[in-house]
Amino acid sequence: MKKKKANNIWYRQGKLENGRREEAESVVPQGQEDGKYGSAVAIVNLLLRYYEPHTVIEIGCGEGTWLEVFGKAGAVVTGIDSEVDLPSLRVTPKCIVQADIENEHITCDNKFELAMSLETANRLSEKRADSFVRELAALSDVVMFSAAIPGQDGAPQQNAQYQSYWAEKFSQEGFRAIDCIRPFIWKTQGMLVPYAQNILLYVREERFAMYPLLVDYCMKNKDIIYDLVHPAAWEKRDKI
Repeated sequence: MKKKKANNIWYRQGKLENGRREEAESVVPQGQEDGKYGSAVAIVNLLLRYYEPHTVIEIGCGEGTWLEVFGKAGAVVTGIDSEVDLPSLRVTPKCIVQADIENEHITCDNKFELAMSLETANRLSEKRADSFVRELAALSDVVMFSAAIPGQDGAPQQNAQYQSYWAEKFSQEGFRAIDCIRPFIWKTQGMLVPYAQNILLYVREERFAMYPLLVDYCMKNKDIIYDLVHPAAWEKRDKI
């Protein structure tokens, strides 16, 4: 399949140079009321610092904002969600598969270069957690993942857990956690707080050497504090 040419959608000119934090701690692109699109652009820009996925699948894709951003960056995208509102989709409907994420096993014939699920796992029952992580792990050797923590404002709490809970489940599937996104978006103006607080990257241990820039990052940043509460989230919670 011929790779699509990437569009220039980044909030800074080009990719980050040497992971300089002052470049990342800028502002998300403007013009989107909820900040989701701008947050996605900023985070995808950071991810491309480490590697460039050509095929991406998102479980719990909603209206397809993240798929739209990855598509503009040149990736072939697929989305799966329990409910699909066709008029609200930001990508072509042929990219989307409707499936009951809680009750159906998510499987695909092909593996993807990136699987992702953002702020979805907390919406599922606790009994679904192990199989959900296992299915994400089967889709790709690299998973970008976030899920709401206990007490997170506005988030469904069916299985809200701190990130160490999910890191342990990914570890059982042979994946290591890499905290290579949160440090660079923690102070980004306009970044949606759940992403700044919760996103981790997971890479299959046996394939880890295939991503030299991630290896280099981990060599320089060996310690991970999984369970963080963003100051903006804490201040909001304190006022309730």
